[in-house]
Formats: sequence, structure tokens, C-alpha cells
Amino acid sequence: MVVWDWGAYVDRLESGWLRSADAKAEAADKSPIGHDSFVKWAEETHKDAIVVWNKRPADNILTDQYLNDVLPVIDNRLGIAGLRLAHFLNQAFASKSCPTR
Repeated sequence: MVVWDWGAYVDRLESGWLRSADAKAEAADKSPIGHDSFVKWAEETHKDAIVVWNKRPADNILTDQYLNDVLPVIDNRLGIAGLRLAHFLNQAFASKSCPTR
């Protein structure tokens, strides 16, 4: 049985996924964030949600094996979300004006 230790999970992301090519590409993306970005992100997440859903066992009992099977997808989504949130906050706090939309 998996016991969650969030500190260990963060350490695992930092030493694993955050060193991946996907993470480096996401961190390097400094394009402005707008409505189109949010729509794109939701669509990406929806595609991954379908993958996670389709990997569930036929009896719908979620086991450690299921978690291990979907953990790479979850790591990817959480890692990307963290990087995007950091980028969004950096842009928001760097702004000298209040957006009207």
C-alpha cells in the first residue's frame, strides 16, 4: 500500500520529472498567458484525464498497481501545473498595471 508523504513526492518530482525534457520545455516557455492558454491547458488536461480513466481496472477497484500505472501522467500534469502557476504569478507581479479583462 502506498502511503503519501507530500515532501517525498515533491522531492521525487524535483529529482525526476522536473529534470525531464517536458519540464525544461515548459519552464522555457515565456509566452504571455491569456485566455487561449487556459483553454489549451484545459484541453491537455482533459486528454490526460481520459488516459487515466481508461487505465482503471475493470472492477473499478483502484489498487497500488493502478496508481503506479497512472503516476507518470499525474506527475506530468502536476509538474506542468506548478510551472505554469509560477510563470503566471511572475507575470502578474511583474506587471505595473491592472488588467481590464
